[in-house]
Amino acid sequence: MFNCRSLLFYLFLLLILDGALAVDENDSPLQAFEYISPQIRRLKPDNNVKRLLLSFTAFGNSYSMVLRSSHIPVESNFKLMGQNGSMDRSEVLYETDFYSGHVEGHPFSRIFISVHNSDVTNLNGFIELENDTLILEPVPDSSLTLIYKSSDVKIDRQHSVGAVDYGNITQAHGDSLIPQKYFEQFMKKKRQADEHNQNGYIQKNRCELKLVADYEFFRVIGHGNYAQSARYLINLIERVNSIFTKIEWGLNEDNRRLSNLGFSIKEIKIYEEPNRNRTHFNSNYSVGTSISATDMLTSFANEEGSLEFCAVVLISAKLFDHGVLGLANVASFLRNEPFGLCASVDGSIRNTGVMTIRNRAGLLITRLVDLVVAHELGHLWGAGHDDESNEECVPKNTQNGRYIMFASSNSGYDRNNYQFSKCSIRQIQKVLYTLAEKCFKEEQRALCGNGILEVGEQCDAGGKLTTGVDRTKRDPCCTDDCKLSKNAVCSPRHSDCCSSNCTYSSAYQKCRPKNTDTCRKESFCTGKNATCPEPLPLEDGTSCVEEGQCHGGECVPFCQLIKPNYKPCICEKVGESCLRCCKDGENGTCKPNMPDNQTRFLPEGSICIHGHCRNNVCEKEVTDLVSHLWNILKNFNRTPKSKLFTDYFGFIIIVTSLLIWVPCCYFVDRQDRKRARERQQQAMRPPENILTVVPLKKTIRRFQPNN
Repeated sequence: MFNCRSLLFYLFLLLILDGALAVDENDSPLQAFEYISPQIRRLKPDNNVKRLLLSFTAFGNSYSMVLRSSHIPVESNFKLMGQNGSMDRSEVLYETDFYSGHVEGHPFSRIFISVHNSDVTNLNGFIELENDTLILEPVPDSSLTLIYKSSDVKIDRQHSVGAVDYGNITQAHGDSLIPQKYFEQFMKKKRQADEHNQNGYIQKNRCELKLVADYEFFRVIGHGNYAQSARYLINLIERVNSIFTKIEWGLNEDNRRLSNLGFSIKEIKIYEEPNRNRTHFNSNYSVGTSISATDMLTSFANEEGSLEFCAVVLISAKLFDHGVLGLANVASFLRNEPFGLCASVDGSIRNTGVMTIRNRAGLLITRLVDLVVAHELGHLWGAGHDDESNEECVPKNTQNGRYIMFASSNSGYDRNNYQFSKCSIRQIQKVLYTLAEKCFKEEQRALCGNGILEVGEQCDAGGKLTTGVDRTKRDPCCTDDCKLSKNAVCSPRHSDCCSSNCTYSSAYQKCRPKNTDTCRKESFCTGKNATCPEPLPLEDGTSCVEEGQCHGGECVPFCQLIKPNYKPCICEKVGESCLRCCKDGENGTCKPNMPDNQTRFLPEGSICIHGHCRNNVCEKEVTDLVSHLWNILKNFNRTPKSKLFTDYFGFIIIVTSLLIWVPCCYFVDRQDRKRARERQQQAMRPPENILTVVPLKKTIRRFQPNN
């Protein structure tokens, strides 16, 4: 009986663990994350620049920001190619807005986010704060957004990133093998620059990329959509640029500073179906299998390599052998070893690299992908792996982590993970010393066709990659070269007071409605120009967003109405979590505030301490065993049967085992109890095999003598 009960106990324990593991899908590489529903509102353009109001609460903090249209890292002659070489397969620049800015109250923060025009909940980007970075990723088939901190990425040392070593290329980075004449000349120029302090910046500062996405990437990340695939890649390069452009690499041969160097996308090619050739880098792939990264690089270089670009990079979603996440050719500064940037050998292109967004545990999160791509691009720029025997390359004190070019993949948790070591900087400088001027292009800030009105443009109809859409239907007032059409004086796409016939709107036509969120009155056109006049502020005391009040044309939040230093917060007690709470400064105690003794509740659906407010009650959204089982039953009809089976395979096995073992154990227990009672009754009966001696009654006979 003891064994049966023990088995039931352990099965129940496994059931609890399986419920917990099922919540942590794909063995999540994050220590902490949240699903948020950001509040997004499109604001009226400011000087023809699109604006976006974004606010949300995450990790106990509230964030608010007004973002403006941003430049993106693409060339003016940017192309989006299909598998067969066809162009303009998507409206990626037309249907996607890219924004940048900073968080209110964080003047040194940096934001870059992309938003889909038809679905503002589809957010993808990052927010760099003073002490950490927030990553935002869209949740497929949901209006929610996944948000996590880069410091919450779990450490994983089981995966590596690699470099192709042709001959002694890696050894060629050693200082002992560098021609003495080369560095004598370099040091002389460096001293001259330091003495005169007249060296300017290099003008050609962008390495033009060709990015290729294989079918597995198109299927898994793009979900079969060109625009979504391209948005992912554009955001990726923008984030990687934030790593590279901050570095001072030294001087080039013309005594100019190698600063603000980064990447721009000249072409994106997306494979929409697998190749039948098994040796092709885009061959059909079965999830769970692994392939050789070396074979992938060789095939990719032969199929897609081109000297029209600084570097050609494959982004895949296939699993590579031996835990490898990337492989690239290492650039060399020696002329007889042309590898890396803009390099070819005997007709074979060597400016190529391959990377994957998948490891054994599943798909990589955004921050880890950034580090893998930065590592492989570092190889293409000339950096080998950091030498573990050199403390300058790999510090013995690991408090700040390993640098980007460490042989194993980094976690993204430590500061050094986003920096190149001094060893890597020296190696890359030797390559850029001569190649940057020959191989790089000058950064282009304006792009006709991205829908953003930029310097030198009279208008911009957008839709550079639009297929089958007549330009005149987008904006009949604008030409393909971003100039106003004949007889047009304005464009309604960028001007609120421009009519559809390309002339100024009539006077007193409303161009901007009343907006209580921004505390501004409605505004009317003047009939003299295409600009909508700045609206006047609403009267002080007018109610605005989140129970605030307008004062001087600004919405003062509820908490600041009580006390200027008060800030909104979320109360930690569950019963108070859906009340309006404030704290006195950053370190104050968060508590409910009820002016005039009136209870103030948060709006329906607001975030509370462990979920969202429903009918003024904080509903728990942390999934435990009971809620997890309920979700299975509730979503059974909506969940594809195959996905349901694979997601909860362990759960199903354990439940099935319990259904079998519980009745069996009950039956065995019942039989054991019955037998125990019988044994007890038998013990109380007299034994049947023992002879009982009963004393006989004696008859006494008296002796009488004979007479």
